[in-house]
Amino acid sequence: MHIQLLQAAQSVHALGVSLLHGSTLFAGFGGDRTHALLHVRFSDEDDPFPAATAQVFDPDSALKHLRLGRAWGVVICCTEGSKQSIYTWLMQVRQLDCAGDVVVLVLVDDLAGTTAAMLFRAGADLVLPRQTSPALVRLQLERLRDRLFSSVDGDLALGEGVTLLVAAGEMQCQRQRHAVPPQSLRLLATLARNPDRVLSIARLRMALDIPASAGDQALHNAVARLRRLLRQVNLGDCLQTLHGVGYRWQLRAPNPLLEA
Repeated sequence: MHIQLLQAAQSVHALGVSLLHGSTLFAGFGGDRTHALLHVRFSDEDDPFPAATAQVFDPDSALKHLRLGRAWGVVICCTEGSKQSIYTWLMQVRQLDCAGDVVVLVLVDDLAGTTAAMLFRAGADLVLPRQTSPALVRLQLERLRDRLFSSVDGDLALGEGVTLLVAAGEMQCQRQRHAVPPQSLRLLATLARNPDRVLSIARLRMALDIPASAGDQALHNAVARLRRLLRQVNLGDCLQTLHGVGYRWQLRAPNPLLEA
């Protein structure tokens, strides 16, 4: 087990700086963009998390946000004095209904010690040395997040002669192109890749990386902005609202009982 842990740590550094240029989760947001990522503090001895974009919570508050489906990731800095509390907390996380939609990364002082193995048994997805560079920590978080959410790469046929040009950030309708802002692009791609399927509010919040501290209105506002864009190409009715449940992309005739 110890050999495997050390090999895992070495592979992180072996990824190289070139991979960082492909990182999109933390890129282009400046220093003040907050993510649906929780830094859970178990001790005052915790170091500041390398990505200032994480939101800091105590264990009980973090668990509440996870139950509500308001975060996709957790980062913990583990000390000798807090490891048992962290172990117990991770076991609680893995009992949540949303456990499959949450990734956990833990930073430890000694990767070769027994603490790392204990944290893996409790459900941590990745354990890294505390001295891992902030850039590589962010890269690993993005790779973990990719397990939860499909990439928005590749063009998508939206129907009725309209194509979403993902790389260009545009919708093409015949010879006309309409610019699609980044958040609307991710929302549209997420919905259109799951046609006729209701995506929950929690799922879409995490797909858009909406901060845990923000209310659901942030998602509803994003949907409203996207619907206005879709009306430019006569697809506004394809984005359907199921009140209190979520949203659906449907190209069939709209159900009059649903509010478009």
